[in-house]
Amino acid sequence: MTGTLLIRTDGSAEIGTGHVMRCLTLAQSWHRNGGSVKFVGANIPDGLRDRIDEYTEAVHVLDSPPGTQYDASRTTSLAVNHDAEWIVVDGPHFGEEFLAELITGPARVLLIDDMGKLDYYGTDIVLNQNLHADQEMYANRGTGTELLLGPEYVLLRDEFIEWLDWTPDAVKKPESLLVTLGGSDPNDATKTVVNALDQVSTDLETVVIVGVANESLPDLADKAANVRQEITLKSNVRNMSTQMARADLAVSSGGTTCWELAFMGVPTVVGTIAPIEEHLVSGLKDAELFNHVGDFASVSEAEVAAAVTKLVQETEYRVQMSTHGQEIIDGYGRQRTIEAMRDY
Repeated sequence: MTGTLLIRTDGSAEIGTGHVMRCLTLAQSWHRNGGSVKFVGANIPDGLRDRIDEYTEAVHVLDSPPGTQYDASRTTSLAVNHDAEWIVVDGPHFGEEFLAELITGPARVLLIDDMGKLDYYGTDIVLNQNLHADQEMYANRGTGTELLLGPEYVLLRDEFIEWLDWTPDAVKKPESLLVTLGGSDPNDATKTVVNALDQVSTDLETVVIVGVANESLPDLADKAANVRQEITLKSNVRNMSTQMARADLAVSSGGTTCWELAFMGVPTVVGTIAPIEEHLVSGLKDAELFNHVGDFASVSEAEVAAAVTKLVQETEYRVQMSTHGQEIIDGYGRQRTIEAMRDY
């Protein structure tokens, strides 16, 4: 892959940072294979800019609302200027008219999708890495549109690929807990989880990851200082794989972090913080993966505490969850995706 890859995505408190992070996974792989990467964004979280710069040769910041026709025209123009071989698009605000504009350009287009809500899919490739993905979601698609569906296409960053042979010890008594509720956590679900830990009787050395777009760090620090568990807050973490390898248990939102936790074999309590996560979580439930508590906006602290306690106390349950997660996510998703782009 020696050509140019143009990435069009955004991150914000409203949509989170997962779209940027999984696009950076493709950027890493493209860069490793000798290609050039350009990034186009209307909303770029400050905490992610250094990661974007690490794998991209140019970053174009748009001054228009994302998903507009001007956005599409500008993205297409940049693809032409950079002689892009592929454009990768990821975000809920990119509709059919936007994509139709990109398709008319010289670059091929890969759309990363989660919900299958568009009336028509005409990009060269559609990637939906979720367990709920199926062909019926994309029945109305172009004759040349290739579908990459399911967890065999989960995009994992370089730091996780280093753990391909990792097998955690899920039998041992849990001593550590990781809490990670996405890059923004707009409804302050992390506070609910931190408060819930005061009701967990087992001592757990707890690390709470505060996302780069989460503005509640000072308040969380006050909360963490007043619960019975030993809690360390960390922000803008660059070694999530290591944090997961150290954790015996986790509490996570229903975003792309779930795939990383599954790959690392971490038994996890999952709740949702945004409507889009309901789609991902529905697939997890069908596959009987992880312990689900529902919407963090409505779940009680006692329910979260009970779910964590269940994982602590039931060894067989933990082992089954850890093993099942690693069976579902094998770590080769981005390689399969890059090969599909190369062979298209």
